[in-house]
Order: sequence, then structure tokens, then C-alpha cells
Amino acid sequence: MSRSSSERVSDLEPKDADQIRILIVSPYPLDPPLHGGRVRALSLARGLSRAGAKVDILAPWVPGTPRQKMLEPRLRVHTHLMLGNALPALLPGRLVPSLALLSLYPLWAGPRRRMAQFTSCDIVQFEFCAQFHWSELIPGKPAIVYSAHNVELDYHNDQPFWRFIRKPFINRIERCERAAVMLSNLVVACSDRDVDRLRTIYGEVNDSLVVPNGFDGGLLDFQRCESRERSRARLGLGAEDRVILFVGGDAPHNLDAVRFLGDDLLPALPASTRLLIVGRAGIAAPRKHPRIRALGFVEDLRTCFAAADVAVNPVGFGSGTNVKLAEYIAAGLPSISTPVGLRGVPHLAKSVRCVPREHFSEALRATSWEPIGDRGELVHWTWDALASRLLEYYDASYHPSNRTRRSAPVR
Repeated sequence: MSRSSSERVSDLEPKDADQIRILIVSPYPLDPPLHGGRVRALSLARGLSRAGAKVDILAPWVPGTPRQKMLEPRLRVHTHLMLGNALPALLPGRLVPSLALLSLYPLWAGPRRRMAQFTSCDIVQFEFCAQFHWSELIPGKPAIVYSAHNVELDYHNDQPFWRFIRKPFINRIERCERAAVMLSNLVVACSDRDVDRLRTIYGEVNDSLVVPNGFDGGLLDFQRCESRERSRARLGLGAEDRVILFVGGDAPHNLDAVRFLGDDLLPALPASTRLLIVGRAGIAAPRKHPRIRALGFVEDLRTCFAAADVAVNPVGFGSGTNVKLAEYIAAGLPSISTPVGLRGVPHLAKSVRCVPREHFSEALRATSWEPIGDRGELVHWTWDALASRLLEYYDASYHPSNRTRRSAPVR
């Protein structure tokens, strides 16, 4: 069904007086979820809608996908087609950080009209900090939430951008993050460590809440052994192969991890060892290597989980927390991580073998690769459980009946 641009989103569907309404604004397309940040944003949005909230997502349009899409009974994706969306494709990430590019789009060239379509929102949640300045355009006085996936200043300072253009874009990211942290009603972060770091850099925040990364609750019932043989045959892996799994997007820390796995680790392991790489991080793997299978983006990871013997997270730098570790453990996979890969997830620490990179070869040569811990203990860390607790916080603090308790941020 088509709709003219003058129609307002809130006019399309009646709103229950007791139902909290949330608008999620993302600088990146969320569907398909190609990297951890998209997985987190989309999974929490689904969980919020399942818990009873009315959720709208505003994100860039991807060619070949519908302009609007209903993902859940109370979750709708609205896309926009603006010239600024193409900037990251025109200037690769190794040259200029996409977060800085997406923050440069002027308010008058599209954002003003799009944001004016969303009325009667109780909460506007900004994923990442690139478009936080759009908060100036929001009708009414909703609560403004900054969903921080990383400490962006730290994260981007670690990236190998070209030196001669690095400083102005890092400064741009710092200004965006500072505004998001200081002017939002609430900062939702991935870990206590990130909250502490944001306070150290930018000073006290109005309010903060930690929502760690989770996983699809269906993984807790997944039995890898039942489909192991079928999954291996589908992926061209032999019954006697020892398969190491790595899942990751094309962020620099994942690309660096893949180079370590292919160049340093795999040659030190027995010839029967196979490396299975899922996600866009596979672009860093050696081409046509006989012991490496790089699959690219895979929507359903269960075939890969069933085929693997062990999962690894050998990242050497980064900020925020990783999505992959929670998924590995929930699927019942023995998991090995560097200390950096385990940052900010103390609830997973007892289920992961934690060793520095230089000891990965020794750890992977172990004769027994059995999972550690009880998967059932992770039931409180599913995306739906985390989103339900987030909605409880939103209801208590930002429900329309509590508007008098909230002071609007200075915009």
C-alpha cells in the first residue's frame, strides 16, 4: 500500500492509551542484520514489540527491499532515500569512518520532512551517534535515548584510517558522541565499562542503563549433534575434519581477527583443521585456501553452529561488547576468546576459555572440546528477556502517564 509523504505515521494506526510508542532511528539499514550493531538494534526492537511496545524503525533504504515492512505485529520499518545514504559506499571505511560521513547530512535536505511524520512518540531512540542532531526535529517532547553500541571515540581511534584525514573525522565523531551523551535523557550502553568510560570522557550523564548483548532464545533448545552430519555435508566438510568457526562483520577488529586465523593460527594446526568464516569478515581470508570456507552473510547460523567443533573470538582490539560470544555459548559450542573479546560480559566468562592470542594454538590442540557451563543459566540474556527489562524501565520512567517526572534535554 502506497502512502503520500504528507501522511503522518501516528495517523495510520490508532494508539492504545497504555501502549508506549518508540521510534528507533538508525544511520544504517537494520534488515538484513549484516554486523553486530545491526543485530543488536533489530533484535532489541523485535523484543520491545513482543513485550507490548509499538515500535517504528527509521533507517536508510536498501535497493531490492520494500520501502516499508511489517516485521512483527507491532514493529514496522520505514526507510528513507537520501543522497547522504550513499556516502559510505562512495568513500570506503578504510578511508573515512562511515559514522562521521553519515553525521554530515544537513537537516533541511530530507531529515526535517521525515522526522515530522512521526508524531506522538513517547521515546525516540537513536542508534549510534551519527544522527543524534536529528533530535532537534522531533515533534512534541518525547524522551530522547542514545543507544551506545561502543565508546565511539575509543573505537575509531583504534581504526587504521588514512592519517592525513584522520583528525577532522575523529573530532567530528567526538562532537557527535558528546552531544548524544550529554543531551539525551538516557544512555543505553552495552556494559558498565562503557558507561564508566563515557563518563570519564564527557562527564556525568542524565541517566544510564546497561543492556548487554544477547542472543535468539531458540538457540538454547538447539541440539547441534542431531544435524551435525547433514550440516557438514551441506558445507562440504568431512566427518573427520576439526572445524573452527568465526562469525563477524567487516569491522576492522574482525578483519584483523580473520587475518590472524588464516595467516598465523591455521598453519600451526593439524592438516585436518578447517576454518569456517561466516559474515563479511571473510573478505580478509586468503583466497581459494583449501582449508578455509568463507560463507559471507548467513541469515540462519544454526547450520554453521552444527558443523563446527569449536568457536573462536580472537579479536585484539575494539570497544563495546561482541554479539558472537553469546550466540556461540547459547548454541552449545565450546568457545575460546581473547581477554579483549570477553570485555564487558562477565556473565559469559565462566562459559568461555579465555587465552591470549599467542596461546590459541595450544588451546585448540586440546583433545577434548566440550562446552563449559550450563546453557540454561543464560535464559535471562536472550534478546526478548533483555528487551522486556528495557521496556519495564521505559514504562517506569517515560510512559505518558509519567511525563511530569521527565525533564526534556536541552537541544
